[in-house]
Amino acid sequence: MSNDAPREIAVRSVERAISILDLLAEGGWRTGADIARELRVHRSTALRLLGTLERHSLVERDQRTARYRLGRRLPQLASVVTGEFDLRYVARPVCEHLAGAAGESTGLEGGRRSTAPPAARRSSPSVPRRSASGCLA
Repeated sequence: MSNDAPREIAVRSVERAISILDLLAEGGWRTGADIARELRVHRSTALRLLGTLERHSLVERDQRTARYRLGRRLPQLASVVTGEFDLRYVARPVCEHLAGAAGESTGLEGGRRSTAPPAARRSSPSVPRRSASGCLA
């Protein structure tokens, strides 16, 4: 057996698992038979993939109805990615430029209850902090 065959099988399995997650993201709870039909695979193949995804909390199964939906671990994984997009990091050079150009203090506000830390606020070095201009990014 060549080394290429297992890689192709592994990639196909990963692609099928991702397809399952996509199907469940489209619309709530589905049975293993529904997923097998959508993927055009045997039911046992779909159930093996679902079992692996369930063990890793990427899907969860309702014991009563034997239907599956996206699992609780997905938001945890997504938070890592969304955490990389820090609006403060993107807005900081804009606020610094605005503070310099306007000769005013600037700050990043997130709405009525802003939780922007002081690091997201910038003052013009030549002007004492007397007023604030909104810096919306």
